[in-house]
Amino acid sequence: LFSAREWLVRSLGVCVPVCFGAWGVPMAPLAVPLNVVIGRPIKLPRNPEPTDEDVARALDQYIAALRALFDENKARFGYADRELEVC
Repeated sequence: LFSAREWLVRSLGVCVPVCFGAWGVPMAPLAVPLNVVIGRPIKLPRNPEPTDEDVARALDQYIAALRALFDENKARFGYADRELEVC
């Protein structure tokens, strides 16, 4: 497998990553649970030229809604003791 990848790099300049997933099959995704929660839309005014303050205000509104959504649903998925950290 390494020699085939090395040939591709030297001949074509292409590096192909090799990943193994479910049942050792290359490029197959691993079967892991994925929890998805969809919240209410955030209402923002249409502004073709937002200022830095407009963007900061929208970001604050988004983070507040994200925290509320996380706090409302975290116990359902086994994370009742967790706090959402947004950097």
